[in-house]
Amino acid sequence: MPTLVQRAIAYVFIGSFCAVGPLLLIVAFGTAIRQVLFIHSAQHANGTVIELREYGSTRSTTHVVTPVFRFTADGQTYVVAAKNAVREDGINVGEPVDVLYARDHPETALIDNSAQLWMFPLVVGAVGAGFSTIPAFVLLTLWRRRRASARITPPFET
Repeated sequence: MPTLVQRAIAYVFIGSFCAVGPLLLIVAFGTAIRQVLFIHSAQHANGTVIELREYGSTRSTTHVVTPVFRFTADGQTYVVAAKNAVREDGINVGEPVDVLYARDHPETALIDNSAQLWMFPLVVGAVGAGFSTIPAFVLLTLWRRRRASARITPPFET
C-alpha cells in the first residue's frame, strides 16, 4: 500500500500532465485558427532568399538555418527572417519564395509553405496530445477498476 507522500507525488505528477496536455492542445488550436485567418486575409508577394543565418549549435549532423528573405509591398522593400529554421540543403540563397504578409504589418511576413505556416501548431498539438493521453489512460483505468469493484457482490450466506 503506497504511503500518503507517494500518493501525493503521483497525484501531482499526473495532475501536471492533466493541466499541461490540454493547455498545449488549446495553444495549438488557437495558433492554427490564427494561421487560417492570416492565410485567408494575407496579401501575396514574390520574394527572394538573401541570406541563410546559422541556427543553434553547429555540432549536430543536420545543419539547420533560418532563411532571410526580401520582398516588396506597396513600393517598399522589406527584409524578414523566417519564423522556423530549415535544413540547409532545403533552401538556397537567391531562391525565389512566395510570401504572405498582413497589409498592416508587412514586417511580420511568412514564407508561404507548409513547414513555415504549420510547424508550430503541429508540434505543440502533438506534444499536447501525447501529454493528454497519459492522464486519460490513468483516469480510464481508475474508472474501470471502480466500476469492476462496484459489481462485486458479497458471497451468499448459508
